[in-house]
Formats: sequence, structure tokens, C-alpha cells
Amino acid sequence: MAFYPDFERSDRRVELNRRYVIYDYALVAKVLTHEVGHILGFPHEHLRISSSNPDCSESELWEGLTAYDSESVMNYPQCGGLSTYSRLSLLDRIGARSVYGPSQVPGADFNGDAYADIFRYDTGTGQVETRYGNAGTGDLLFSASSQKTWIANLKMIPGDFNGDGNTDIFRYNTSTGEVEIRYGRPEMDEFLFSALSQVTWIPGLELIPGDFNGDGFTDIFRYRPSTGEVEIRYGSAIMTELLFSPSSQQTWVGNLKMIPGDFNGDGYTDIFRYYMPTGEVEIRYGNSGMGALSFSATSQETWVSNLNLVAGDFNGDGYTDIFLV
Repeated sequence: MAFYPDFERSDRRVELNRRYVIYDYALVAKVLTHEVGHILGFPHEHLRISSSNPDCSESELWEGLTAYDSESVMNYPQCGGLSTYSRLSLLDRIGARSVYGPSQVPGADFNGDAYADIFRYDTGTGQVETRYGNAGTGDLLFSASSQKTWIANLKMIPGDFNGDGNTDIFRYNTSTGEVEIRYGRPEMDEFLFSALSQVTWIPGLELIPGDFNGDGFTDIFRYRPSTGEVEIRYGSAIMTELLFSPSSQQTWVGNLKMIPGDFNGDGYTDIFRYYMPTGEVEIRYGNSGMGALSFSATSQETWVSNLNLVAGDFNGDGYTDIFLV
């Protein structure tokens, strides 16, 4: 048994049956996955449906974060749950992200096991492969089935475009404008193919990933330097092309230098704009809609021209800063 976040400190403990700890580690891991859910504040999922089983009747208050999920690790098998407790369901991940934000695993996690992995790509031949992180201190794990040959000279952007907790790869052919998403999966295998994600955009775009509307899905900010045309394509839970939003389309100044970050610490990705010839700067802020980034006249200044800019949180306060060189 475990505790909830509002328990008194003296009552915050997790109790395990010693017999299971000694003889059935796999079962302990599954039980702890469920109990940590309670520690994070998530009640049983079966509270949301009616049942004649008395074991499924509880009086706790709850607030739904997603639709009912029979595969949630917070469900009971005897109450209609289908989870094996070995992995969080997609809705488990979406609900947790809505409360606690995205995963903080450094780097990319292509199979969602909380270890950072390395994706290898030979730009000359198109050969790709994933090497997987693990709990050991030796080499990354090799997977022959992850070895494939893609098109050479692609621009690739990692992100979780469908919000399932596995890092995906967004592929962009800068010469033809062809784009596609290959999706991460729990297995140490090749990325999942989705024909519905294949579309053709304009060649020569500058692409900036981020979560511009704070919904937990990676989005792509598109910028055409020659014309200043901008647009955001939004990630979603379905394995299809990124969502189009005509209200996100605008025309900015051409040939801007742009830096993504969360400059006001509200959880939305923003865009810092810098026009090198004149030094004019401005921040456009992410927001909860699927429209244009928010304008702020008070963010407009004129700095020195032709600076090199480096983004980071240099004082650790949770806001993105800009280092001028």
C-alpha cells in the first residue's frame, strides 16, 4: 500500500510484503508501478465505472484527466482492467503529463524505458540504426532489427509527436519538401511506419520543434526565410500528418534568427526573434490555442546587430535566458 500527496509526512510510507520482495521481483515492479501512481495523486481508474463487485466500490473523490482507460495501470483486473502493469498506457502518460509536464529523460528515449538512446544516421548512405540505453555501465545495446536504409541527406527532428512516451523521428527532405514521421515503439526494433504521416511541404523550410500549445505533443514551427511565412503544425495522439491550423499562418520578416525556449516559464514553447542586420528583437509567446503565437509589444527592443545568441537557463530559475556573444 502507498500514500497520496496530501498525507501527513509521518504517514508517507510504502509497505511491501517481504515474501514478494524475495521471491518475485517482477511482481514487485508491477505493484510499485501502481502504487507510485497513488503517490503521484492518481486514484483507481475503476472508480469511474459502475460495478457489482464490492472490491471495486470506493468513495474517493476524483477528477478525470482523460477518457476512461481500461488499460491503465491504476485499474484492477477484477474491475474490468486489462493492464499487465508492465507499462503505462497511452492515456496514463497523457494524464501524468497534463499534471507534471513532459518526461525529463535527457536525450531521446525511442522505446520509452526511461533510458536515453542514440539514433545513428549516415547522411551519405541513409543507413540508420538505434543503440539503446540500459541500466548497465557498458555499451549501448545493439539491435540488428533497428538497422534500415532511409533516404540520404534528410533533416531529422526528434520529438514525441503522438504523445505515447516514445521519441519519434520527423523526416524532412529539404530538396523536395517531402515529410514523414517514423514512430518510436516499446520494442528494440525499427521505427513504426505510417503512410498517413507522409505529405509534401515546401522545400527550403526552417523547422523548429516545440510544444507551442502545451498539450504534451511535439509540434513543428515552419519558417520560410525567403518570404518570412510562418506556420505551426501540431502533434496529436493519432499517427497521421501533423495537424494544420490556418489561424497559425502569418508573414514575418525574412531571414530572421529564431531561438525556441520558454522565456516566461508558463510551459509553452516561445520563439525569440532576432533580425541580425538591425539588431531588432522580439518574443512571440506560445499559448493554449492552435493559432498564431501571442504578440507582446513590451518584448520588442533593439540590440546590437550581428550577435551570436545562445539559449539556456543560466541562473536556474526555470526561465530560458539568452547569452549574447
